[in-house]
Amino acid sequence: MTEKKINLNVKTGLAKLMAGENITVIYSPKAKTASFNMVKRICVLPMLKDMTGVVDDAFIAHEVGHALFTPYSEDQSKDIMKKIPHVFLNITEDAR
Repeated sequence: MTEKKINLNVKTGLAKLMAGENITVIYSPKAKTASFNMVKRICVLPMLKDMTGVVDDAFIAHEVGHALFTPYSEDQSKDIMKKIPHVFLNITEDAR
């Protein structure tokens, strides 16, 4: 089955709707994976070779989860990091 080309404008709109805010979405061929900048509210999504719409949707859903649920104030983050090692926090965040 041949997958249609990903419409980046549609996917960008999807990310903004899911986040419930006007986040900035950047598709970057240099990005090796997806990421979300909590302070600047920027979602960077990779443009991987042979990436399907389903994979792109998974990246979007994962990063929007961070936009919605990850604490982003520096004080809050520092407080959490004192109690929980960063690797455990990342695993918990990703599992959610």
